[in-house]
Amino acid sequence: MQTITERADHFEIIIPDRRVMQDLMIHHFPSEVRKFDPVSRVYKIDKSAEQKVRWFADKFRFQFVDSATQERQWGEIPPLPDLEMDELQYIKRKMFPFQRTGVAFSLDKKKVMCGDDMGLGKTTQAIATATIANAFPVLVICPSSLKYNWQEEWEVVAGKKSIVLNDSVRRTWPNYWRVMNVPVFITNYESLRKFFVAKMPKEKNYKVADIEFAETIKMFKTVIFDEAHRIKEWTTQQSKFAMGIAAFAERVELLSGTFVVNKPKDLIVPLSITGALSKEFGGFKNFMNTYCAGRTGASNLSELNYKLRTSCFYMRFKKDVLTDLPDKIRQKVYCDLSNQAEYDRAENNLRQFLLEAGKSSEQVTKAMRAEMMVQIGVLKKISAKGKLDDALEYIQDVIANDDKIVVFVHHKEIAMILKEKLEGSVTVTGEDVIEQRQENVKRFQSDPICQVIICSIAAAGVGLTLTASSKVAFIEMGWSPKDQDQAEDRCHRIGQKDNVQAIYFIGKGTIDERIYEIIDEKRRIVKAVTGGTHEVETSIFDDIIKLFK
Repeated sequence: MQTITERADHFEIIIPDRRVMQDLMIHHFPSEVRKFDPVSRVYKIDKSAEQKVRWFADKFRFQFVDSATQERQWGEIPPLPDLEMDELQYIKRKMFPFQRTGVAFSLDKKKVMCGDDMGLGKTTQAIATATIANAFPVLVICPSSLKYNWQEEWEVVAGKKSIVLNDSVRRTWPNYWRVMNVPVFITNYESLRKFFVAKMPKEKNYKVADIEFAETIKMFKTVIFDEAHRIKEWTTQQSKFAMGIAAFAERVELLSGTFVVNKPKDLIVPLSITGALSKEFGGFKNFMNTYCAGRTGASNLSELNYKLRTSCFYMRFKKDVLTDLPDKIRQKVYCDLSNQAEYDRAENNLRQFLLEAGKSSEQVTKAMRAEMMVQIGVLKKISAKGKLDDALEYIQDVIANDDKIVVFVHHKEIAMILKEKLEGSVTVTGEDVIEQRQENVKRFQSDPICQVIICSIAAAGVGLTLTASSKVAFIEMGWSPKDQDQAEDRCHRIGQKDNVQAIYFIGKGTIDERIYEIIDEKRRIVKAVTGGTHEVETSIFDDIIKLFK
């Protein structure tokens, strides 16, 4: 049923078909009066557009619903609780007020789903919850591209050591807790069978109960699922592994900005993991009959929203907590290179060249410096290729969240690979003529279907406005703080209503780490000194040479 509910200060419009809903709303209501709740699948239209709403209802045959009846039936969703101040003593990172309320909710409910917008610190909240509850050991299950980011965050947020599960510790990893007291273990979804499944059933249509899990799954007091929308299909192997592994945990945190990708049935697995499917929603069959009924597979959505938020789920939008956030947040995402051997050979070649070129940068001729730039550029390009799988995985998660993202690269070849892999993406590179660049920028800014724009730092680092996105990703970096800051500022401009999140993909143990650290240090110098951009840029090059020597 297509309904419109009139509230005190807004209208709520429900259209069961997701694609039709998006198209109609974007076409008929400007963004200033249009807000969307992805859980209840409800559009909220400001009362200032009342005349347009009445016309819309008549044209498309919407039924107005009595809001008073609904409020009596479901009541108001209570506000989230807050932490006691003494609980914060265990956390090293200062938390925003909205993060503290999320942690308090999680501590109270024990098994929860956090649907906060990207960039609001779901990772920080999950770490803080496990730490304050002292619910160790912890298992973190995340995309491969985020394993090292989680490792760093545990150290920064709570001062806790962690280990990333890999083949070198395949049989010995439990000893890190039992013998060495390492409290956190991190793995990716694709490795769950390798580490936690003892025996698989032979039949095809097996259930979770048919899987023989390793006894080690019982040691975890907390299990954290990052990007939990990856286990929304209850028939997949990874979802069944997830449900089995989490069954013995005292606490569970599921993190995702898109728990509902298509329809309410996407909630079956996360609700099953939290236990709310049986306790709050009457089990699988009742949930499907109540909330997934009809031609559209979506029904009783207001009731679903209320029960979710009062039992196990919370979410906040950036616009609601923007006053708490800094203008920019920078995040490093560490990656294992898929072409590590090729990178090692190229780095050894550079070291040998520098050894032959002289013992100090003052002895290097102009021609030699040019050759060094070329060889360092080769290293950066090889590293970029080796990071592409992880970067694409991250970008696809952003797209799945119905968000847009600006991706910066340096080499044309990297831009073309990304464009081929990301359907519907556009580019702004040196190969694009001016008219095409302008058209691509316009499309990215105005077309909801165009979610990715791939830009070269040289061609798009200045002069463009890309405020349709608040997310900027760097597969490659420039040579100075100026390059990076100006690229970030394509999104951080007048008209941007959200804080800007800049994601830097860093090849673990590669030149990327050195360049990022040097640029970050020079950024502090630039802030303290007026001008001197050229001198700072030159010193970065010299610092890189010294590091390799």
